[in-house]
Amino acid sequence: MTSLLIGIAVVVVLVLFAVALYLHWLLYKQRLKHDEGVRVLEALQKEKRMRTKKSITVLAKGTLEGQVTLTEACIRISKLMESINFIEDNDEDYKVFSQLAQATSHIPILDEWQKLTKKEKQVYEKQREKIEEKYQDFVENAMHRLLKDERLNVEE
Repeated sequence: MTSLLIGIAVVVVLVLFAVALYLHWLLYKQRLKHDEGVRVLEALQKEKRMRTKKSITVLAKGTLEGQVTLTEACIRISKLMESINFIEDNDEDYKVFSQLAQATSHIPILDEWQKLTKKEKQVYEKQREKIEEKYQDFVENAMHRLLKDERLNVEE
């Protein structure tokens, strides 16, 4: 009778050991899958960050060459910088982008712009040009500094 109980106990322990091994194996596979997901996500984030930095650089260069209006560039650059947490609290130099974007935020864009009459567009264009004139030197200086900023190095 004792040997039967010992046999049953051994079988129970072996079954529990097998279950524990199986669960450990499942956990190991899950951890591998999770780690791979983290690596893929990090690679995608790095790629997005590099594309965003390149876009900021292209916008800054295009603006300094007169290919993009200050307002459009500032709206885009401020949003791009925000999307990758580029601006730190002490980056007063770059806050001019969001300041100009904010100063012109009342001007309709995209579909709303298309709905305007020619006369309304002219009124808004004059407003935009007047605001841009006020910010122009600050924005251009900020763009020159931005192009020299090591954090924009796309080779990361």
